[in-house]
Amino acid sequence: MNNFRLTLNTPSKLAMVVLIDGKTIRGKKKRDKTIYNFNTTKNMIDVNIFNVVELDSPVWWLWSIFYFIIGIFGIFDRGFGKMTDRIECAFRVSMADNVNMSVGTWYKDNSVCTVQCDTMYKEIKNKVWQDDSLKKKIKLNKLLRVGLWLVSILVIVAIVLKEVL
Repeated sequence: MNNFRLTLNTPSKLAMVVLIDGKTIRGKKKRDKTIYNFNTTKNMIDVNIFNVVELDSPVWWLWSIFYFIIGIFGIFDRGFGKMTDRIECAFRVSMADNVNMSVGTWYKDNSVCTVQCDTMYKEIKNKVWQDDSLKKKIKLNKLLRVGLWLVSILVIVAIVLKEVL
């Protein structure tokens, strides 16, 4: 059985997903690193790394309203991330007894991952790009929050006027 150890050096604000041979792998966080361990009997494995953005959900606006209400009119709201970058990395790694692979995310010439590996690997995909649909959703989210604030103020004024009159 071959042991594959992946160390992912990414900022904590990035929600990264790691797939090894199509299976989602959970890692253990240690400061600015996340360590993934995977055991296999195969000679080659596929490693896919990509980020997940909350605003990419089809019901992101519902979550925004929910967080606004639970966060007491947005005062304690955690908000959505403002990152519009999409990250995709894919590698094919040849296996040996123990393979250590370290992946760091740095933006340089439209490639995002720098790799150090004990064995041979083939880079299939390594790119980062700006997602314009996420930029639009961030603007819509701001408008939604302003609208929710206006509705909240109108409801409070209506309640106060009802009790006064």
